[in-house]
Amino acid sequence: MEKELVFGSEEWLAELNDRVTFPQMFTIYLGIHNKTNENMLHAVKIQTKSVKPNNIKYGSVKPTLSMALSPYKWLVEGVYYIESAEEYLDKMRKLCTRWDVNFDD
Repeated sequence: MEKELVFGSEEWLAELNDRVTFPQMFTIYLGIHNKTNENMLHAVKIQTKSVKPNNIKYGSVKPTLSMALSPYKWLVEGVYYIESAEEYLDKMRKLCTRWDVNFDD
């Protein structure tokens, strides 16, 4: 059984660094639950050679299948070029605060 990681912990950062090669471009989605209106954020890596988020065409950015099948309505919050796991953590914390998402769950 896998140990549950705590968002922002040293173990979480190590796992993120193992799974993602930085720098990396991400699409961040804001999800709004259909029944409870609870907000959540979801990040998806973008495969691109560009380092400029402005070069990404929003029409080419699509939610994953699991997102489409979830009880959330999704919108693109933004596209971000992230240099490190620490920058990713900082960006997600700021977005969680902006969109009233409890990132400690």
